[in-house]
Amino acid sequence: MTYASHDVMIARPTGVGSKGRLAILMHHGGGRYVLEFYESTLPIASSLLALPEREQYALAYTIFAQADECSAGSRAAEAKRWAEAYVDGRIRKRRRGRARHIYVETVAEKALRVA
Repeated sequence: MTYASHDVMIARPTGVGSKGRLAILMHHGGGRYVLEFYESTLPIASSLLALPEREQYALAYTIFAQADECSAGSRAAEAKRWAEAYVDGRIRKRRRGRARHIYVETVAEKALRVA
């Protein structure tokens, strides 16, 4: 991967409720992505902004890649949880008026329901 393959920018969002936030914007062949975080939760924000451009890119890309990897892991874990619940028959549906609520019951909840 080269420096030119991804466009990475560091910006401050301007929308309502975005005070104190910092964003890493990434654009590449796969699309556009935004990673927003509160500056207070990431104390390196001021250090990141003080770095030269190439080092900013490298650090911002690393942070973005790590967040993306964590997100993918979380999605995979949730998919596994739902798949196991389907096999065990622990997916429950509840209706309230016109709304339906679908959820995964725990093993202990199923044991109480079956007993």
